[in-house]
Amino acid sequence: MKKKTQKSRAVQYAALGLHVHPLHTIVDGHCSCKDGSDCAHPGKHPRTPNGVKDATIDRKTIKAWWNRWPDANIGIATGRVSDIFVLDVDGDVGKASLKELKAKHGSLPKTVTVKTGRGRHLYFRRDGARVGNSVGKAGKGIDVRGDGGYIVAAGSVHASGADYRFVDGRGLDEIKVAFAPDWLLGLVRKESSAGTETKNAVLCAIPDAKLDRARAYADSARHRELERVAKAPKHQRNDTLNIAAFKLGQLVPYGILDPAVITRDLVQAARKIGLDDGEIEPTITSGLNAGRQYPRRLPFLKSNQKTRKVEPPQKSKDKVTKELALLGETDTDNAQRFANRFGKKALYTPGRGWLVFDGKRWRSDDVGQVVELAKTTARLIAAESAHLERDTARAERSGFAKQSLSRGSLDRMIELAKSLLAVEDARLDADSWLLNVENGTIDLKTGRRERHDPRDLLTKIAPVKANRHAKCPEFRKFLKRITGDDSRLAKFIQKAAGYSLTGITTEQVLFFVYGKSGNNGKSTLVNLIRDMLGD
Repeated sequence: MKKKTQKSRAVQYAALGLHVHPLHTIVDGHCSCKDGSDCAHPGKHPRTPNGVKDATIDRKTIKAWWNRWPDANIGIATGRVSDIFVLDVDGDVGKASLKELKAKHGSLPKTVTVKTGRGRHLYFRRDGARVGNSVGKAGKGIDVRGDGGYIVAAGSVHASGADYRFVDGRGLDEIKVAFAPDWLLGLVRKESSAGTETKNAVLCAIPDAKLDRARAYADSARHRELERVAKAPKHQRNDTLNIAAFKLGQLVPYGILDPAVITRDLVQAARKIGLDDGEIEPTITSGLNAGRQYPRRLPFLKSNQKTRKVEPPQKSKDKVTKELALLGETDTDNAQRFANRFGKKALYTPGRGWLVFDGKRWRSDDVGQVVELAKTTARLIAAESAHLERDTARAERSGFAKQSLSRGSLDRMIELAKSLLAVEDARLDADSWLLNVENGTIDLKTGRRERHDPRDLLTKIAPVKANRHAKCPEFRKFLKRITGDDSRLAKFIQKAAGYSLTGITTEQVLFFVYGKSGNNGKSTLVNLIRDMLGD
């Protein structure tokens, strides 16, 4: 299998919610920085001007960094930003101290562990605790990396020439970062009268048995909303940001998302798409506060009477009309009216032209639906008259409404609306972890089905309905027959099929269906998967 590049590793870490930044590396036994062999921290200090403050999960930024510095070591920001802290156990002294701690307080859970030059990095979830950076506080030879700190990630090169590598080859995609036991949190927690940031804000308790699942669900929701903000059409950006904050705010009462981290990530995403600082934070704060009032129903909690399904607040049609009454009477104003009323129903891409959302996915406008939406926009201009004070202004607005229904006016409205509702073609179907089906969109990271959402920009759909309780007796019988009742082979087929549901290519695998004779189910299986996936 092809060896992973530093860029692919960095992107993979970011996809898991770990904020990364590029570090200098080791070249011919020396640091790649200008100090070379005289460097005090070879292969460990940042390449970017602001160091760990530049750490991000933004794919474009990460790819740009590693395109510029392909061999750069990878730094992972610790603490609240990535929701982890790391024990840096250095050499025999650190190993002995850790042994003493475990003998005194109890064992540590299995977690992601990275072999460093002389010791190991042990990753832990901070569980809302405020964890700072310390040297020797937990024990001789044991450093702690938390808020404002970072560690060198697996795949990087140590000054000794050895690679930082996962112990037993078990990486972040094979073993979960464990939650630290209370005794360890007591040793590493920052001195603070507040204690923890999120536990005191927990209003909806989650059973311990469901916590891991809930946190995975919340992390996936956070990534999905950030993706939606990143690809929002120009005229929908502020609204998309507000909805994202609302949706994530609904998870804050459970204590599984940190509002400070949500705010920071949304601010970063909003700035990248060109929103002004003056409107970013008020929009996020408004959405978060509104979402907190209506905790989301978590699908894996059977009994959850405290919650009910609530969608983000929408402006009433009359309020929209009142706001549009403030516009003028030009073709440009009409384009604005069209975008305001139907920005969630229509969008434009340079390669595919106009697309219309049919309730499940975006489809090419082959039957003139955009023209019909433009006609509706023009007709509704007359209703704006009720919000104008002067009789002459009301009469002029009614006359303008009639003029706007002319062929030329409609064409100009549609043409000028393109730039307001434009989306790059590459943004369509860009989330490789979403599988669109007839009765919703499945997040393949969690296996959960959500309502169809135009913000996902999906144009493809599998012509099937998802049913997690389906028994599939005929398929199980078929699978048993073609595998010769080989459970390991059946499990491999399941894994291959599941991987094929995604758009992920990082594993760089190609599956061959092989059989010594005909009529053994190869074509049937392949055709079944192909027909199930549809587009």
